[in-house]
Amino acid sequence: MDRNERLNWMQHLRYADYYIRIEGLAIEDDFNVQQNEPILKFLFGLLEEESAELTQMASLVIKETRFSYEHRPLSLRSPCDAPHHQLLRLIAELNDVPQELADVICKRRPPLINFHHNCSVSCMKGMLKLCNLRFQPPIRLNVDLRYSRDEEKMSFVQKLIESESIERSKIWIEPFDHTELRDIVRGFRIGQANSVQQVGIHCYHIEGIPCEEFSFGNHLSELELKWFKPSHSFFLEAALHKPLTSLQLIDCEDELDDRCISLIHQLLRNQRNLQRVQLTSSWHFGFVLADFAQMENLQSLEISLKNSTDEEMRSLEAILKRNKLSKLTIYSSNIPPDSQRTS
Repeated sequence: MDRNERLNWMQHLRYADYYIRIEGLAIEDDFNVQQNEPILKFLFGLLEEESAELTQMASLVIKETRFSYEHRPLSLRSPCDAPHHQLLRLIAELNDVPQELADVICKRRPPLINFHHNCSVSCMKGMLKLCNLRFQPPIRLNVDLRYSRDEEKMSFVQKLIESESIERSKIWIEPFDHTELRDIVRGFRIGQANSVQQVGIHCYHIEGIPCEEFSFGNHLSELELKWFKPSHSFFLEAALHKPLTSLQLIDCEDELDDRCISLIHQLLRNQRNLQRVQLTSSWHFGFVLADFAQMENLQSLEISLKNSTDEEMRSLEAILKRNKLSKLTIYSSNIPPDSQRTS
């Protein structure tokens, strides 16, 4: 094919995954964009010295995959975002990114990229090549390291942290024990000014209290704890004097003891910068409603309430009357319908 034929062929490719199933009509069809990638990767490698044509092809991929748009938030079951990451995997085929192509990528940079725990080696290689470009402002990056413990991915994340083109936004981890927890927090300098300052920790495998003192850096701004137990109170203690803007205890497994309750009260009363709080479980968090009623900067609240007392309901009323929340979600089985709000 000549240049125009190749571009015309690329313009008629599919750049979005889809799956269709209509049982009554016995219709079923699906498509995965990665089916096209072997030939696209071949073309990128073949045309590396043809800067203008390579840039034209990359511009088409950027447009069709909506690379410049912000990626969807990471969730527990987020897969590798195949269409969004297609450009990364194609760039991985190049030895160097030509300046003309670099200029286009910098101009059409996305505000946020998610790196998933099951992203491919090509995704990593392409992301590292982006790190060598000069983005202004830097690209925000969320990294999901759950289920990922091999040295290659740990080294990859370390390089991202050191890149001036990347703003480390948030990292998710799921340590198997206290030793791995300590190594990850220390190794990635979580909470320090020159590293990632937002962390989500899946606590499922962590039992007991660490043998040595546990701490985050002094710039920790977000702490998300999933499957939190009373034995994990050392996380709350480590966050007591940090400038948190977000605190999330999600799917708490056991009823909290007095120490955890006291630490939560301290966090809420001493954190003037808190904008987002999520406290959800199968039982009651009404004991903190009075703290929320006094918080000036709170914008988002998700909370589980069961068998609320009259005093707790008055605190909830005060929160609603303050009318400063942009989002309020209440999980409850006993609050009157006119008091349940999700917006």
